[in-house]
Amino acid sequence: MLKDLIHQPESKTLEFKRDLSSPRPVLKTLVAFANSAGGRLVLGVDDDRQIIGVADPLDEEERLANLIADSISPRLVPNIEMATVDGKTLLVVEVFLSGTRPHFLKSGGMESGVFVRLGSTNRQADAHLVAELQRGVAGVSFDAFPMPGLTQDALDLKAIAKDFEGRKPADERTLQSLRILVRDQGRLVPSQGGMLLYGTDRRQYFDDAWIQCGRFIGKDKADIFDHIEDIKLGVSQIRNPVIARVFRELDLIEQWGSGIPGIFRQAKAEKLPEPVIEELAGRVRFTVPLAEILPLTREQSRKGGIHPTKAQSGAGSGLESGLESRLESLADRILVSLTESPLSKAELARALGHASISSKLNLRVNQLLDLDFIERTIPEKPNSRLQKYRLTENSRAFLHGFPIAPLIVSP
Repeated sequence: MLKDLIHQPESKTLEFKRDLSSPRPVLKTLVAFANSAGGRLVLGVDDDRQIIGVADPLDEEERLANLIADSISPRLVPNIEMATVDGKTLLVVEVFLSGTRPHFLKSGGMESGVFVRLGSTNRQADAHLVAELQRGVAGVSFDAFPMPGLTQDALDLKAIAKDFEGRKPADERTLQSLRILVRDQGRLVPSQGGMLLYGTDRRQYFDDAWIQCGRFIGKDKADIFDHIEDIKLGVSQIRNPVIARVFRELDLIEQWGSGIPGIFRQAKAEKLPEPVIEELAGRVRFTVPLAEILPLTREQSRKGGIHPTKAQSGAGSGLESGLESRLESLADRILVSLTESPLSKAELARALGHASISSKLNLRVNQLLDLDFIERTIPEKPNSRLQKYRLTENSRAFLHGFPIAPLIVSP
């Protein structure tokens, strides 16, 4: 029932708005729903979840339909219905995952008008995420794309042979069947998945790919966005079939969708705290709480924060210590630049030797914000022209006292 729905928290697929007095946030939500997983927007409910209703619902329904038609491209046709709760009329807008995504606000165009749903918030999509949305519609995965500028020599063939020893020959036929090698303009070249798995110089081509492991003191106070219930239930949506197929062939996974439910079952059987799944800007954070808080030594307490491990260095580069290794990653260089004082994006760009604020700098800043490694000096006004960025306790601990490997970011 709609009345029961109103008492649910806002989520990836549910949002409430008071009215259409500020139509842009409403339109952003509808675009984000269409680009992400669909959802329902309920008009006539205030921030305290009080039902206030919509004045002149017929007129507001027509106005909303016109706003959608005039402001969103490609054309979006959601279901708009009127419903009565406690004698007051609400407008319920239902949007489904669109087969013509990415949708965008015409005022911003494809460059700045594409939004996706992140938990219960809307996030502007960068060029990489827009491309991912387009690939999703086309049914093409990121890891199956060829890398036409490379040859088979870019792959660690010895590592492949070792992994598949006793299973199947690591010849061209096998590598093609696994799509580690793919054809491009008549040549066999590595796929992006093949390079991620077996590339001899992965960081050169995927400097925005990273895996981070950390140990936190106490409990993480970050807001949990939206529990990913499908994952907990074992629903498996394979986004990287090349990597998934290789993992399956090597018996690193048993069957699709079995791993996460197994972790939850085992945690329950051992009477451990339930793991927490959080969605963060197109990535997933998986937190496994300890059964009890362990006492720390005085030295550990002094350092605090995150204790990165060698697992951060996916390519096994051996860059585990010293400021010099930190400077090899743009994300690390941003952190080092902020050690003296807060900086704006323009000031960061100059500190890094860039002529202007690049899309990659914007991406790294957003990623560091999501990781709680930096924070805004004016958090209540994210787009303020006076906005600057500063280190958090997490990043200060990260930079001082712990040998680290460069941050590497996942596509």
